[in-house]
Amino acid sequence: MTTTEAPFGEIRRRADGVALADEFAAGWNRDRGASTLRDALTAGAFGVGFLAITLTVTAGSGAIRGADLATLVVLVGLYAVAYHTEFESAAGSAVPTEPVLVGMLFLLPKQLVPLTVLVALLVAPGGQNREPGPIWRTLVMRAGTGWHCLGPVAVLWNRGTASIDDWPLYLLALAAQFAIDGVAALVRSWSIGVPPRSIVGPLAWTFATDALLAPFGLAAVIAAHENRTGSFILLACPVLLMRLLAHDRRVQVERTLTLGEAVVEAAAEARTDSLTRVGNRRAWQEALEQAERAVAADDGLAATITLLDLDDLKLTNDTLGHAAGDRLIAAAGDVLLAAAPVDATVARIGGDEFAVLVVGPAAEVPDPVALGDVIRRAIAAHAPIGGATLRASVGTASCPPAPTVGIAAQWADAGIYSEKSARRRP
Repeated sequence: MTTTEAPFGEIRRRADGVALADEFAAGWNRDRGASTLRDALTAGAFGVGFLAITLTVTAGSGAIRGADLATLVVLVGLYAVAYHTEFESAAGSAVPTEPVLVGMLFLLPKQLVPLTVLVALLVAPGGQNREPGPIWRTLVMRAGTGWHCLGPVAVLWNRGTASIDDWPLYLLALAAQFAIDGVAALVRSWSIGVPPRSIVGPLAWTFATDALLAPFGLAAVIAAHENRTGSFILLACPVLLMRLLAHDRRVQVERTLTLGEAVVEAAAEARTDSLTRVGNRRAWQEALEQAERAVAADDGLAATITLLDLDDLKLTNDTLGHAAGDRLIAAAGDVLLAAAPVDATVARIGGDEFAVLVVGPAAEVPDPVALGDVIRRAIAAHAPIGGATLRASVGTASCPPAPTVGIAAQWADAGIYSEKSARRRP
């Protein structure tokens, strides 16, 4: 199994999770500069070089027999399907082309293997190297990913029928493939400024999966003997299996993501007041507990608490109806969201009670008295709603000077009732 696009595109992801193959392909479109020019020249050299070798080797093979042409067409199709079958894992993203490559080495004259790989790369619908612009650019980019086949072709040049007795030679052919892959990957990573150490992990993943999948291709050729149809069927099995597993994995990942999003949405909904869309009492309690821990652990942090209680909400409900009261409650939520700092926690903690919590460095947390005045002015400036006027009593406090955030909340609550009592006095 080679990771998309062999060989240098075979390193699908770097250790830090960045898609290295994407970086290779993106070299054509980067801003002008030394690294861009170096990358473009390197990519072009690989592509033109493989094209030249392929044409030279193919020209020396003479006329292609009808049976070889039919075999070439079938293997191109299998390779293209494998190349378009992307299986993602934690170590990288891979395509199961290795068994098909092994089949090419024994079912075709060696001179035709590079041509078969080249045609398959060009007709495959997937891959990172689908470039905008002239067709020659896509041709060169994709051609440059075919170098991995040249090592095995050179080692097995004079070998025809596959035999398990030749396993040392097959190991040498695989080692030659890995050597070319590794050198090509290092050169391309250098061309785009990627440290060599970042491709060691993905290369190890590529080599391990190729080594494990190559015997399937060899077994398919040996088991079918001279029966090419049987070889095609056996070669298709691991490709189709990986395609099935890749599809199932994508479905499972999509389901997991969908479920995760649903859980996050449900968690957010469980902490949101349905009428005002600010936090509810549960969200407030969690924010208060978190602030308590943070302030207790860091002397440089402070917390400001503002509590608000709507005045005459019961009177509004009794005289104008509960719909009018709900509009007042919703308006209070809007006023607090607009008046409070952007990083504040705003919550409705009771039927007519709201709370605002601001936590941060002591020098940046707003003064509780000043914040309370801002909120009072915002409420007073709000226009009447259906004959009802938005009024509220406000209490504020902070920690420090309160010894704990919880005690600051108690002081703010006491401030509400002090304000209500002062308003009732003649």
